[in-house]
Amino acid sequence: MGSVIYIKDLVVEGKHGVHPREKAKAQRFNVNVELIVDTAKAARSDNLADTLNYSTVRTIIVDTIQNNSFNLLEKLADQLAGQILADHRIQKMVLSIDKPDAFKSGVPGIRLEVKQPAGG
Repeated sequence: MGSVIYIKDLVVEGKHGVHPREKAKAQRFNVNVELIVDTAKAARSDNLADTLNYSTVRTIIVDTIQNNSFNLLEKLADQLAGQILADHRIQKMVLSIDKPDAFKSGVPGIRLEVKQPAGG
């Protein structure tokens, strides 16, 4: 049974961007992540060890955004994807990162869709 485990509207402050002001003052990043996971074993056992712990995923996102400073959202998204997909139970991931403070009107961002590598 494949299910989508997700975190929606996680807001984390970080210093990412190419402009000096983006490196000097933290801005908000709004993160959404959907993780396709086989949840059949967890549904039978009712045991957290048999599924993906979304608290762990949240910690990866928060720590990566707060403790790094990348020029591009592409690099931030790639770093998050690599860490999250280290859990080989994830079959596919859809990750979006928005920068709501970047413009007065309109929200730029990135959306990344990644399937687990074969044999992952």
